Amino acid sequence: MPLVKFIRRYLEYIRISNANEVARRYFVINSFDGTVTALGIVMGALLADIKLASQVIDVGIATGLALLISGITGTSIAEEAERERIIQELEASMLTDMKNTIYEKAQRFAIFYVGLVDGVSSFLSVLIALIPVFLSTMGLLELTTALFTSIAVCLAYLGILGLFLGSYAKKNILLESLKLVGIGILTTLVVSIFLVPT
Repeated sequence: MPLVKFIRRYLEYIRISNANEVARRYFVINSFDGTVTALGIVMGALLADIKLASQVIDVGIATGLALLISGITGTSIAEEAERERIIQELEASMLTDMKNTIYEKAQRFAIFYVGLVDGVSSFLSVLIALIPVFLSTMGLLELTTALFTSIAVCLAYLGILGLFLGSYAKKNILLESLKLVGIGILTTLVVSIFLVPT
């Protein structure tokens, strides 16, 4: 089947280029960035006493889209330079042109794949954080309750990322989880200090 061949081809590209290793790092980093950014948005809405959930959602989605575009383009540019260097070094060592080889195609695909993971991970993090606010537009939560719930969702997600990092790096998973949650709490405190009404 064409679809099966298509999937197998690109899975092979990912294996050859070792793109999953890089994508995994970007996923964690940008999920973290997106979640901490969402914390800032939610805390800002809470302290500014925003009355409309739609305003919080508009700001959140706009910020998420900016992170999406920034992640895809910025990472793709950086990865392109890195992958070009890898191809050039291999060509120099093998004294051959790698153009149109499976290795060159794999490296090209890795640029797109890693960039996509980078951008989407931060965007999804913002959307996850805003789920309680979306629920408030349906009348299922009062907005203030939704914002506090969003803070809890962000901290929980940071904790999950910490568990993943700890497990992957073979470190103390509880310590890594608490570390990221602590950064989230610090973010809420810093935002509170700067935005607290005077």
